[in-house]
Amino acid sequence: MNLSLTFLDWLVFSIVMIGSLSYGMYKAYLKKAGQNSSNFFLGGRSIKWPIIGASIFATNIGAEHLVGLSGDSYRYGLSAGAIELTTAITLGFSCAILFPYYMKNKVYTIPEFLELRYNRLSRTFFSGFMLIISIMSKLAFTLPLSGDLPMSLIQIPSRRLS
Repeated sequence: MNLSLTFLDWLVFSIVMIGSLSYGMYKAYLKKAGQNSSNFFLGGRSIKWPIIGASIFATNIGAEHLVGLSGDSYRYGLSAGAIELTTAITLGFSCAILFPYYMKNKVYTIPEFLELRYNRLSRTFFSGFMLIISIMSKLAFTLPLSGDLPMSLIQIPSRRLS
């Protein structure tokens, strides 16, 4: 399959990206997003629930979902996506148990919760552990795939070792 982008494709892509970034920066400036952690993490506590839900979904989705789960679902059926289907249940329980505590103590992140509940060392350990997990699980899969698509779009042959 030979994919190529025309000038019009690049123009539309550029306009959408510049427009989206400009609008986001403008809204962040109006809300003073960098002023404190509440504004940064919670949008000044003025964001409605559909936007928060879409943000959680967009944060969780990645190339491994779009490529990996599609292939696994084709090969193994619905069982490949069982963990994704049960995420809604576990996320619901987590929110029901942890959300009131987070709101009462004005905690915005899990590492912040761990520091408040235990100590600074637990926050640092968890942050480092999650960084290592992210690098090993997400980036190891995402980086090679994210390099292949642009190379195929601008018609540069891949030099990947097979």
